[in-house]
Amino acid sequence: PDAAETARSLGLQPPMVVAAIGSEARIGSDVSNAVSLHLGAVVPQSVCAQIDATVYAVIGADEVQATRIIKDFLARSRKGASLMIGLGRQVDEAHRIDVSRADADLALDTMLKTARFGEVGTLRERFTDVLAVHASAFLEAHADLSPLTALVRHDREHDTHLVEAVRAFLDAGGDVAQAAEAIHVHPNTMRNRLRRADQSCGIDLADGDTRLALMLHLKVEDLARPTA
Repeated sequence: PDAAETARSLGLQPPMVVAAIGSEARIGSDVSNAVSLHLGAVVPQSVCAQIDATVYAVIGADEVQATRIIKDFLARSRKGASLMIGLGRQVDEAHRIDVSRADADLALDTMLKTARFGEVGTLRERFTDVLAVHASAFLEAHADLSPLTALVRHDREHDTHLVEAVRAFLDAGGDVAQAAEAIHVHPNTMRNRLRRADQSCGIDLADGDTRLALMLHLKVEDLARPTA
């Protein structure tokens, strides 16, 4: 109930966007001061504060402007390459600012876990990454039930390339010829591998739920790999 009054007292007027700024290392007051200086110069209708290991900025601008402003800060910052920024959605009422912060926190948390240094990301842009990160704990605990685990085990025991074939098939949207071209094999070889995935591992790629489980688990595996 006090949000609107507090916003007015700080000189903030909707629309507003929350930016959450983090780093792998502990953020110092120099980052918070730099953000405050930058925002003060380009959009005075903003406030900035550090809470624990995160610097938060409430930017008095729409989402397009806020994105441009915060990307400009990152490009100009001496520490930009070691920072990452989660950007929340635009809110048009002060009492909904927590919605923007929740978005920013989710985006930043996922970027930290996937080492997206020097980047700005919104929840919309990182949506599948956020889903995968939140699914990773479940997949780790129940990996033995995942269809991907069955394929990995078969590849290991029989020196096959079923995971590669299934990944290519999924990436190609079910187009066998395109999938075969992507991994440089004959379409008949691709069909044989997909058939073996079904007959030997019980992976029915015609089933939508199976494809969804495979794509999600593959996404989690991709996120777990160190970035170049």
